[in-house]
Amino acid sequence: MTWRTVWESKRVRISQAGGLVLFLIARPVTGPFFTAGFLLIALGEALRLWAAGHIRKAAQLATDGPYALVRNPLYLGSLLLSCGFATMCTSARHWLSTVFVWAAVAATFGWLYREKIAMEEEDLRGRFGEVFDDYRRAVPAMVPTGEGLARAFESASFSWPLALKNKEHRTVLALLGLIAFLRMRAIYRL
Repeated sequence: MTWRTVWESKRVRISQAGGLVLFLIARPVTGPFFTAGFLLIALGEALRLWAAGHIRKAAQLATDGPYALVRNPLYLGSLLLSCGFATMCTSARHWLSTVFVWAAVAATFGWLYREKIAMEEEDLRGRFGEVFDDYRRAVPAMVPTGEGLARAFESASFSWPLALKNKEHRTVLALLGLIAFLRMRAIYRL
């Protein structure tokens, strides 16, 4: 077992444990912050779903749909989800928990995802060689520019069966449960 395999299994567990702790200590709010958070979550999940309907893992290099905008649309979607949940838990009354939640989101993406993206790009370079290098030069990693916008939306290759095969429906169900949990905590001040 390589260090990367060990790291990958720990990355998932660290993310799950960290998320659970954050949901237990966070002080969710109602009103505009909850609504803004919900909109960020919806945008993040829409991006993830769109990406899941385009990626054929280990079979071919995904370069159309959201992959024409950024090389890592699933991770960008996850970042938007995380920021949405952090926004739902933003409160002037509970500023310490708010700072902790936002610091945890920043640390997660700064530490866990940076290494994950580097590992995946090394793997893609090994599999697809020059084709990946050209794609990497043409498409930004996480921050979209206007250049890939037309190509992203002209693609008709989105597949609902592929999105289901990539298990994105599980993410949708988990998100709905987490949003309901935070909403109940906010309303009943749990």
